[in-house]
Amino acid sequence: WNTRPSNFLWMEYPQFIQPLHFQRISEKLNQLLSPPSSWNVPRELSIPIFNPSIVAIDQPQLAGAFLLTARVSNGPGCPRFQTAGYNSLNSGILRNQLIVALLDESFDIIDATVVDFPDTFVATYEDSAVHRVEGPMDVRLSKGPRNDSWWITFFAEQNDVPGPRRGIHLAPLHLTFTGCEDVADRGWVEDTAASPCPILNVYHPSRSCIEECTSLGADETEVNADYCICRKCRGAAVTPARIHKRHGIAGLPHKEGLVCIERAYVDVREIVSVGDTGRIEKNWQILEFSADLTEVWVHYSIQPSIKVRILLDWPQGITRNDEPRPVWVRSVEIDSASATWWDSSVIHRVSNVRGGYCCTLVSVDWLSADMQQFITFNHPNSTSLLLGVGHMQRIRQLGDHMQGNLTRLEGIRNTRAYKQFLFLLTPEYPFSMVGVSPEFCFESVGAFSPASGSLTCEAIQFIAGMTVSPSVQTDDDLDLVVSYGINDCEAVVTRFAIGSVLGRVRPTLNEAVDWDHDDI
Repeated sequence: WNTRPSNFLWMEYPQFIQPLHFQRISEKLNQLLSPPSSWNVPRELSIPIFNPSIVAIDQPQLAGAFLLTARVSNGPGCPRFQTAGYNSLNSGILRNQLIVALLDESFDIIDATVVDFPDTFVATYEDSAVHRVEGPMDVRLSKGPRNDSWWITFFAEQNDVPGPRRGIHLAPLHLTFTGCEDVADRGWVEDTAASPCPILNVYHPSRSCIEECTSLGADETEVNADYCICRKCRGAAVTPARIHKRHGIAGLPHKEGLVCIERAYVDVREIVSVGDTGRIEKNWQILEFSADLTEVWVHYSIQPSIKVRILLDWPQGITRNDEPRPVWVRSVEIDSASATWWDSSVIHRVSNVRGGYCCTLVSVDWLSADMQQFITFNHPNSTSLLLGVGHMQRIRQLGDHMQGNLTRLEGIRNTRAYKQFLFLLTPEYPFSMVGVSPEFCFESVGAFSPASGSLTCEAIQFIAGMTVSPSVQTDDDLDLVVSYGINDCEAVVTRFAIGSVLGRVRPTLNEAVDWDHDDI
């Protein structure tokens, strides 16, 4: 079957949106970060870094900067990884790590590091080609209720601890900053050959690793996620030049006065596990925090638009960026009263509408005249709205149930092709869906994108981040900054004039979900 011609979301051809500026972040990060040696990836090879999620930073000392998370994985997304023995399919182990980076207004990297993440997210399977899955996936970054707090949502698997086996989780991302001059000697490197120096001791990694090695009289220290090794080589004290850190930065040209990342971590006591994805959507997006962090609203799905209310208890006080605290989940409930379908003029109910990113706050004044009139008439108390982005999945492989129109996918490989769309929600409960754009795509900019003589849609898996930033062109305007992943291989950050994007959003009406009779 095909979509009705009247549906404006699923158009025959997607609209192209041209960026003002873009940066392939994965290329730069690969120059700075190395995967763990246990991944068995050759050092000279770029590793897949993708699904970047970005937010603007509100702190005065970091004005104009962005915080970005991205996924490092040994999945087969990049061309050189598709047949390599160390990829997840051939090695049988899917490895994932989360990294965080500070970017300036031009998307140049100020600093980056690997997030110290709890090692509880490991799942093993006996009857699967991939018999082990490690680490967080599909991470989205959101601002917390204060200017110095950030939260992430992520998908992860685990089967050796209590909790959901394939679960959705929320957690604070803790960050501490320091002057870049304080980390000028943090030019960590790793020798390609094993050190011939005798090992004095091996520790579990900790912040005191270097101090422990120094106390033993070691003069060479190797620090990584699995262990801390102290070696005796020359009889001199440990110096930064003889410290090897697998996950560190390989010497960035820091400008005087810049702020760098001292530490990034997630505390296992603060992870909120909210559901097993065996039969449910995995693209949960944070909508709103209460000021005391006892209530969190998340957007569970886009079509239908379903919201979930999570109630939390903080028995030892509310978490702060510099002071993590344990949390308990009181309840996780679908809010059935606020669930709605798009009107049939937008799209039919049976569709491959999936999640992307939600949400960033935008002013009603930035919308088109038609949208402003619609909001003024239907939601007169709303002066701002929540802007989100999702995608439609276009599967064009033989045997798939939803091939779509093949002509609109020219220039994209025989793969799952996704087209993006924007949506608008009211910023308070019931978070009503008030607008949606036709499908759009960005011009191919990936290093591995197929060459074409004409405009070609990029093979974006999903847009994982979106934030508003002052324009780099004029003092009075604003830009929309968007981060996305290509083919589970690359990370790209782009900048658009906000009017050129929001002007595409059209008003939409909604129909209430009938929980007794609708197929959900």
